Amino acid sequence: MFSFMLIGHSLHYGKHTFHYTVLSFFVLLLCHPPFLKSIGFQLSYLAVFGILVIHPLFQQYWNPKSPIVKKYWEWTTVCLSAQLAVSPISIYYFHQFPSLFLVSNLLIVPFFGLFLIYCILVFFMLLFFELPEFVLISFEKAVEFLNKGVGWIAQQEAFLFDELYHSVQTTFLLYSLLVVLVLWGYRRSSRSILPIGLVVCVLLLNFYFEQQKMKAENSFWIFHRHSASLIGHQKGSRFYYFSSDPKKTKGILHDYSNSRVLSEKVPLSLANFYIQEHFKMMILDSDKAYVLADFDPQYILLRNNPKLNLERLLMHYTPKILIADGSNDAWNSALWEKSCNKFGIVFYNTRRKGALKINL
Repeated sequence: MFSFMLIGHSLHYGKHTFHYTVLSFFVLLLCHPPFLKSIGFQLSYLAVFGILVIHPLFQQYWNPKSPIVKKYWEWTTVCLSAQLAVSPISIYYFHQFPSLFLVSNLLIVPFFGLFLIYCILVFFMLLFFELPEFVLISFEKAVEFLNKGVGWIAQQEAFLFDELYHSVQTTFLLYSLLVVLVLWGYRRSSRSILPIGLVVCVLLLNFYFEQQKMKAENSFWIFHRHSASLIGHQKGSRFYYFSSDPKKTKGILHDYSNSRVLSEKVPLSLANFYIQEHFKMMILDSDKAYVLADFDPQYILLRNNPKLNLERLLMHYTPKILIADGSNDAWNSALWEKSCNKFGIVFYNTRRKGALKINL
């Protein structure tokens, strides 16, 4: 990409840099089509397109006379342009938004150009002779300085918006809105306002339908985690869950909340029975005998290697599915599966099949 941009800049004095960037985009895809699914490829080109297309619009609004202020204004608009271009897809993939992006760029960018020149000189010198000790020490200190600067900014978690989520449709519509806004910025015609209104209307409708879908959500989850149990019930935007080991299941909870809109996560203690209108589940995690004459569970969950005679249990109950989660030993699950096959009952092992979702 940089090579094509450099060629375009040299041949046409910077007038057709955008065209050569687009050309590099298609050449790379022709050489290796899977690049299109690469997150790095997507972010790189979106950032560059943002700088090439949005940056000139920002520059039209203010042209400082002071060289220092002008340079910082250019850096600011470059950072804003790149961030606007990558934010929708970055939130979609990583579910985060770094609010200090502008501060970090304005602190690092002024020194990074000099650092890059220094890097090229160091690698060039390495081709011909052994580097003096003072060069090695200064190079190491420069790298350490940049890493510590970036690391300090990254540690300011209070300024990091986490657990953000929007769907593929929302991502596409946000980019559609960005495109029509940029076109309006260049043309400034009344005709350009109509596409903006249409995209905004579709975006709002999309938000409405996604909100309704979220409100209608009612599902029971049994997740898989080795040597731990994680059970959850999502009702609308609330998620009620039990975890036998919060440290082990923290990652699963984080991934789950990042894949949907949740207003609240509520930890609960474990009960042996979960009953709703069309849902009955019994959870066995000890050697106690749960034989209730008037209770007919559709689902039975075995966790934490309960000591029981499963065949005797299945003489009393005929569940639709018998489930074993990751807190059970593999050999126990294998024995239970044989018993289920004998009685013609479906056996679900999260160790092999992953999380189980039950729509209520």
